[in-house]
Amino acid sequence: MPFALTLVHLEEALQKPGCPICRLGDEAARRSVDGFLWENVNDPESRRPLQEAYGFCPEHTRLLVTTEMESSGVLLGVNLIYESLARQAMRDLQKGGSLQSAPRGVWGWLERFRRRPTTPPDAPTCPLCRVVEEVQANALITLLEDLTLHAEHARPLYLRADGVCLPHLRQALHLHTQRFPEATRFLREETARRLETLAAHMREYIRKQNWAYRDEAMSEEERVAWLRVLVFFTGYSAERLVRRIEPF
Repeated sequence: MPFALTLVHLEEALQKPGCPICRLGDEAARRSVDGFLWENVNDPESRRPLQEAYGFCPEHTRLLVTTEMESSGVLLGVNLIYESLARQAMRDLQKGGSLQSAPRGVWGWLERFRRRPTTPPDAPTCPLCRVVEEVQANALITLLEDLTLHAEHARPLYLRADGVCLPHLRQALHLHTQRFPEATRFLREETARRLETLAAHMREYIRKQNWAYRDEAMSEEERVAWLRVLVFFTGYSAERLVRRIEPF
Protein backbone atom coordinates (compact mmCIF):
# COMPACT_ATOMS: atom_id res chain seq x y z
CA MET A 1 0.00 0.00 0.00
CA PRO A 2 2.75 2.59 0.80
CA PHE A 3 4.31 1.92 -2.61
CA ALA A 4 0.93 2.33 -4.33
CA LEU A 5 0.28 5.62 -2.54
CA THR A 6 3.76 6.90 -3.38
CA LEU A 7 3.23 5.92 -7.01
CA VAL A 8 -0.05 7.84 -7.18
CA HIS A 9 1.59 10.93 -5.69
CA LEU A 10 4.59 10.55 -7.98
CA GLU A 11 2.49 10.36 -11.13
CA GLU A 12 0.56 13.41 -9.98
CA ALA A 13 3.86 15.25 -9.44
CA LEU A 14 5.06 14.28 -12.92
CA GLN A 15 2.14 16.23 -14.35
CA LYS A 16 3.19 19.42 -12.54
CA PRO A 17 6.13 21.79 -13.19
CA GLY A 18 9.61 21.16 -11.85
CA CYS A 19 11.42 18.06 -10.62
CA PRO A 20 8.79 15.59 -9.33
CA ILE A 21 11.13 14.29 -6.62
CA CYS A 22 11.81 17.81 -5.31
CA ARG A 23 8.10 18.58 -5.40
CA LEU A 24 7.22 15.53 -3.28
CA GLY A 25 9.86 16.50 -0.75
CA ASP A 26 8.50 20.04 -0.58
CA GLU A 27 4.94 18.78 -0.12
CA ALA A 28 6.12 16.44 2.66
CA ALA A 29 7.84 19.34 4.43
CA ARG A 30 4.68 21.44 4.27
CA ARG A 31 2.53 18.60 5.63
CA SER A 32 5.03 17.92 8.41
CA VAL A 33 5.17 21.56 9.51
CA ASP A 34 1.41 21.86 9.46
CA GLY A 35 0.95 18.66 11.47
CA PHE A 36 3.66 19.63 13.93
CA LEU A 37 2.13 23.04 14.57
CA TRP A 38 -1.41 21.81 15.17
CA GLU A 39 -0.83 18.42 16.77
CA ASN A 40 2.64 18.06 18.30
CA VAL A 41 4.00 21.47 19.20
CA ASN A 42 3.44 20.82 22.93
CA ASP A 43 4.57 17.18 22.84
CA PRO A 44 8.06 16.84 24.40
CA GLU A 45 8.88 13.66 22.45
CA SER A 46 7.91 15.24 19.13
CA ARG A 47 10.05 18.26 19.94
CA ARG A 48 13.08 16.27 21.07
CA PRO A 49 14.74 16.06 17.58
CA LEU A 50 14.15 19.78 17.20
CA GLN A 51 15.77 20.50 20.55
CA GLU A 52 18.77 18.32 19.64
CA ALA A 53 19.19 20.19 16.34
CA TYR A 54 18.70 23.65 17.87
CA GLY A 55 15.74 24.26 15.60
CA PHE A 56 14.99 23.94 11.91
CA CYS A 57 17.37 24.96 9.15
CA PRO A 58 16.85 28.53 7.80
CA GLU A 59 14.69 27.38 4.88
CA HIS A 60 12.36 25.32 7.06
CA THR A 61 12.25 28.00 9.74
CA ARG A 62 10.83 30.35 7.09
CA LEU A 63 8.35 27.62 6.15
CA LEU A 64 7.30 27.29 9.80
CA VAL A 65 6.70 31.04 10.16
CA THR A 66 4.89 31.34 6.81
CA THR A 67 2.64 28.37 7.59
CA GLU A 68 1.53 29.75 10.93
CA MET A 69 1.11 33.31 9.66
CA GLU A 70 -1.04 32.18 6.74
CA SER A 71 -3.20 29.85 8.84
CA SER A 72 -3.91 31.91 11.94
CA GLY A 73 -1.73 34.99 12.04
CA VAL A 74 -0.93 34.23 15.69
CA LEU A 75 2.64 32.93 16.01
CA LEU A 76 1.99 30.86 19.14
CA GLY A 77 3.76 27.76 17.84
CA VAL A 78 6.82 29.72 16.75
CA ASN A 79 7.02 31.37 20.16
CA LEU A 80 6.60 28.08 22.03
CA ILE A 81 9.30 26.35 20.00
CA TYR A 82 11.92 29.07 19.83
CA GLU A 83 11.47 30.42 23.36
CA SER A 84 12.42 26.95 24.56
CA LEU A 85 15.32 26.77 22.10
CA ALA A 86 16.55 30.21 23.14
CA ARG A 87 16.67 29.10 26.79
CA GLN A 88 18.41 25.88 25.81
CA ALA A 89 21.06 27.70 23.76
CA MET A 90 21.54 30.22 26.58
CA ARG A 91 22.12 27.45 29.14
CA ASP A 92 24.53 25.59 26.85
CA LEU A 93 26.52 28.75 26.17
CA GLN A 94 26.72 29.55 29.87
CA LYS A 95 28.16 26.07 30.42
CA GLY A 96 30.82 26.75 27.77
CA GLY A 97 29.20 24.58 25.10
CA SER A 98 29.71 24.98 21.33
CA LEU A 99 26.02 24.49 20.41
CA GLN A 100 26.86 21.24 18.61
CA SER A 101 25.40 17.81 19.27
CA ALA A 102 26.46 14.66 17.51
CA PRO A 103 23.76 13.21 15.21
CA ARG A 104 22.58 9.81 16.40
CA GLY A 105 22.01 6.46 14.72
CA VAL A 106 22.10 5.89 10.98
CA TRP A 107 21.39 9.57 10.28
CA GLY A 108 24.53 10.50 12.18
CA TRP A 109 26.55 8.05 10.07
CA LEU A 110 25.11 9.44 6.84
CA GLU A 111 25.78 13.01 7.89
CA ARG A 112 29.54 12.40 7.89
CA PHE A 113 29.39 11.80 4.15
CA ARG A 114 26.91 14.58 3.33
CA ARG A 115 28.49 17.60 5.00
CA ARG A 116 30.16 20.50 3.31
CA PRO A 117 33.81 21.04 4.32
CA THR A 118 32.90 24.20 6.28
CA THR A 119 30.31 22.38 8.43
CA PRO A 120 31.53 21.25 11.87
CA PRO A 121 31.71 17.43 11.98
CA ASP A 122 29.23 17.21 14.87
CA ALA A 123 26.76 19.84 13.64
CA PRO A 124 23.13 18.74 14.23
CA THR A 125 20.73 18.24 11.34
CA CYS A 126 17.37 19.91 10.78
CA PRO A 127 14.77 17.19 11.51
CA LEU A 128 12.59 18.43 8.66
CA CYS A 129 15.48 18.04 6.21
CA ARG A 130 15.63 14.40 7.27
CA VAL A 131 11.93 13.98 6.47
CA VAL A 132 12.42 15.55 3.05
CA GLU A 133 15.43 13.38 2.25
CA GLU A 134 13.60 10.19 3.22
CA VAL A 135 10.53 11.08 1.15
CA GLN A 136 12.67 12.00 -1.84
CA ALA A 137 14.73 8.81 -1.58
CA ASN A 138 11.55 6.70 -1.55
CA ALA A 139 10.04 8.67 -4.41
CA LEU A 140 13.14 8.22 -6.54
CA ILE A 141 13.08 4.44 -6.04
CA THR A 142 9.36 4.44 -6.86
CA LEU A 143 10.06 6.31 -10.09
CA LEU A 144 12.76 3.83 -11.09
CA GLU A 145 10.50 0.88 -10.28
CA ASP A 146 7.66 2.42 -12.28
CA LEU A 147 9.96 3.05 -15.27
CA THR A 148 11.08 -0.57 -15.03
CA LEU A 149 7.87 -2.47 -14.29
CA HIS A 150 5.36 -0.26 -16.13
CA ALA A 151 7.52 1.19 -18.89
CA GLU A 152 4.69 1.40 -21.43
CA HIS A 153 2.77 3.73 -19.11
CA ALA A 154 5.50 5.43 -17.08
CA ARG A 155 7.89 6.43 -19.86
CA PRO A 156 5.40 8.42 -21.96
CA LEU A 157 4.28 10.16 -18.75
CA TYR A 158 7.89 11.01 -17.93
CA LEU A 159 8.55 12.30 -21.45
CA ARG A 160 5.78 14.87 -21.02
CA ALA A 161 7.14 15.99 -17.63
CA ASP A 162 9.99 18.35 -16.76
CA GLY A 163 11.93 15.34 -15.49
CA VAL A 164 14.24 14.86 -12.52
CA CYS A 165 16.74 17.52 -11.55
CA LEU A 166 20.51 17.17 -11.64
CA PRO A 167 20.93 16.22 -7.94
CA HIS A 168 18.32 13.47 -8.16
CA LEU A 169 19.66 12.22 -11.48
CA ARG A 170 23.08 11.95 -9.85
CA GLN A 171 21.53 10.07 -6.96
CA ALA A 172 19.78 7.64 -9.32
CA LEU A 173 22.91 6.97 -11.36
CA HIS A 174 25.18 6.66 -8.34
CA LEU A 175 23.00 4.54 -6.07
CA HIS A 176 20.57 2.60 -8.23
CA THR A 177 22.18 1.73 -11.58
CA GLN A 178 22.80 -1.91 -10.65
CA ARG A 179 19.29 -2.45 -9.31
CA PHE A 180 17.49 -0.55 -12.10
CA PRO A 181 19.79 -0.67 -15.16
CA GLU A 182 17.05 -0.09 -17.76
CA ALA A 183 15.42 2.78 -15.88
CA THR A 184 18.69 4.59 -15.15
CA ARG A 185 19.79 4.18 -18.76
CA PHE A 186 16.47 5.68 -19.86
CA LEU A 187 16.96 8.66 -17.53
CA ARG A 188 20.53 9.17 -18.69
CA GLU A 189 19.68 9.03 -22.40
CA GLU A 190 16.50 11.09 -22.14
CA THR A 191 18.22 13.80 -20.11
CA ALA A 192 21.11 13.96 -22.58
CA ARG A 193 18.64 14.27 -25.46
CA ARG A 194 16.76 17.10 -23.76
CA LEU A 195 19.93 18.98 -22.91
CA GLU A 196 21.22 18.66 -26.46
CA THR A 197 17.99 20.16 -27.82
CA LEU A 198 17.86 22.92 -25.22
CA ALA A 199 21.52 23.85 -25.72
CA ALA A 200 20.88 24.21 -29.46
CA HIS A 201 17.96 26.55 -28.75
CA MET A 202 20.12 28.57 -26.37
CA ARG A 203 22.86 28.92 -28.97
CA GLU A 204 20.26 30.32 -31.35
CA TYR A 205 19.07 32.71 -28.65
CA ILE A 206 22.64 33.90 -28.16
CA ARG A 207 23.26 34.22 -31.90
CA LYS A 208 20.10 36.25 -32.44
CA GLN A 209 21.21 38.78 -29.84
CA ASN A 210 23.89 39.79 -32.34
CA TRP A 211 22.94 42.97 -34.16
CA ALA A 212 23.68 41.32 -37.52
CA TYR A 213 20.82 38.85 -36.98
CA ARG A 214 18.35 41.25 -35.35
CA ASP A 215 15.72 40.68 -38.06
CA GLU A 216 15.49 36.93 -37.45
CA ALA A 217 12.43 35.97 -35.42
CA MET A 218 12.93 34.33 -32.04
CA SER A 219 10.99 31.09 -31.61
CA GLU A 220 9.19 30.33 -28.35
CA GLU A 221 11.45 27.31 -27.83
CA GLU A 222 14.51 29.53 -28.09
CA ARG A 223 12.98 32.13 -25.81
CA VAL A 224 12.36 29.71 -22.91
CA ALA A 225 15.17 27.17 -23.37
CA TRP A 226 17.28 28.80 -20.64
CA LEU A 227 14.40 28.45 -18.21
CA ARG A 228 13.96 24.76 -18.95
CA VAL A 229 17.69 24.19 -18.48
CA LEU A 230 17.58 25.92 -15.09
CA VAL A 231 14.65 23.68 -14.09
CA PHE A 232 16.99 20.74 -14.64
CA PHE A 233 19.86 22.23 -12.67
CA THR A 234 17.73 23.42 -9.74
CA GLY A 235 14.59 21.24 -9.65
CA TYR A 236 12.47 24.40 -9.28
CA SER A 237 9.45 25.06 -11.43
CA ALA A 238 9.85 27.78 -14.06
CA GLU A 239 7.45 30.01 -12.15
CA ARG A 240 9.55 29.80 -9.00
CA LEU A 241 12.75 30.59 -10.91
CA VAL A 242 11.44 33.94 -12.21
CA ARG A 243 9.76 34.96 -8.97
CA ARG A 244 11.20 38.06 -7.34
CA ILE A 245 13.54 37.32 -4.44
CA GLU A 246 13.17 39.59 -1.45
CA PRO A 247 16.38 41.27 -0.26
CA PHE A 248 18.07 39.93 2.87
